[in-house]
Amino acid sequence: MLQPVPRMALVAAAALIVVTCGSSPSAPAPLDLAGTWNGSMTDSVAGPSTIQVVISQSGTTLTGTWTQTFPDSNLNALETQLGGNFGALSGSTQATTVALLLAPQRSQACSYPIALTATTSTMSGNWTFDSSCLIVDGGTVTLTKQ
Repeated sequence: MLQPVPRMALVAAAALIVVTCGSSPSAPAPLDLAGTWNGSMTDSVAGPSTIQVVISQSGTTLTGTWTQTFPDSNLNALETQLGGNFGALSGSTQATTVALLLAPQRSQACSYPIALTATTSTMSGNWTFDSSCLIVDGGTVTLTKQ
């Protein structure tokens, strides 16, 4: 013979179901990308280079600085003199996706928009100048956290 279930037990069970079903898992915390990252950057026009980015992070917002060095000493000297291979970094991260914008010190130089996939110790991806740049160029970036 079935025993009647007390009304209070039914109310508690219903409340538990509503709380459990109504909650959604919280978004994962953003990766900690703050620090110094070194790596390589390819450029379809200027060729290969090394790159260092120093990132500060507040939540999902990224800021910092970057420096690019070309193995060709003449190209590197020219770019350094013109302020085209160092500057400010801005961007954001969501899960393992990182969007960076490397803005050269010289405002007339083209910025590098970079789409990266990241872990806590590596980032890699591609960049392409946007339509506002008069040069058609792009390449890859690979970074390792120091």
